[in-house]
Amino acid sequence: MKKLFLTASLLLSLNALTYSQELKTVQIDNMKIASESFSLSDNWVTHIENNSVLIYNGRIENNTSDDVKNLTLSYYLLDQDANPDNGQFSGYLVSSILLSKIAKNSNMVGVNIRKSIDEVPPVGKYKSLLLLTDRRDNVLAYKVTRSIVESTNGTLAIFKEQPQTHTVKAPNLHPKVMIDLKEDNAIAFEKDWKVDIDFKNFMVNINGGDITNNTTTDFENVILDVYLTKEDQTTITKTFEGVHIASANINKIDANKKFVDTAVKTNMFTIPESGTYHILLTVSSNDANGKAVRNKRAFTSTIKF
Repeated sequence: MKKLFLTASLLLSLNALTYSQELKTVQIDNMKIASESFSLSDNWVTHIENNSVLIYNGRIENNTSDDVKNLTLSYYLLDQDANPDNGQFSGYLVSSILLSKIAKNSNMVGVNIRKSIDEVPPVGKYKSLLLLTDRRDNVLAYKVTRSIVESTNGTLAIFKEQPQTHTVKAPNLHPKVMIDLKEDNAIAFEKDWKVDIDFKNFMVNINGGDITNNTTTDFENVILDVYLTKEDQTTITKTFEGVHIASANINKIDANKKFVDTAVKTNMFTIPESGTYHILLTVSSNDANGKAVRNKRAFTSTIKF
């Protein structure tokens, strides 16, 4: 039978080409951008700690009929009142990566940029912007991210509005997860399965193994989910403590059919705190009550992050 490959493209993580504390002015032809059919997704995440900048979980879409090579994705900090929609902006270049090729009519997902900053812009608050350019420095797409970055005392940090008298509550990196655990074997994991987590590049590789529909009903919206748990979840109940780190939609499995030697590569959307974890893999589908877990593989071996 035909193998199913769900590949989240090549995740790129390269150091910056240059960084300058001087303002750089960039010209934007918005009419050209509209005609070129490139876009940057809205779901980029920015993490800054100890002047180390990481922008991850992004997607670049090429809606043209041509493979495009030698693109550059850059990360800028702009004054909060800057408006690139006006056709230009001035900002501080923080980091850039080279993209070898984006295939025609396709998405490159799991893109990230990382850079340790030696110099920071002047004191102030900045909006952040991602800029996609070709080898002639023509702007193909741009996206203002959700994060406001603050420069103060030689340090960059994500700015968060909060009263100075309040204590910031630490995020719960091991929330209690509630799932509808049917485990009725309607959809089954068969043969050997393996989950490899590439923390360095924020990728998850799932390799099987077959996924079999044991019923006479087609299952729509079949999803693989990967969790990290402190405890071995071989005897999982409906509630457990864990971190949901990745998900992949494998769409439809027809009645009495199977996916053979399944291979899935997808990007992580949650970064856990350092520690030792077990891995839990589940397969789900929708029913009248919503998403239901049909089967699981709990791995007794541990990994360290």
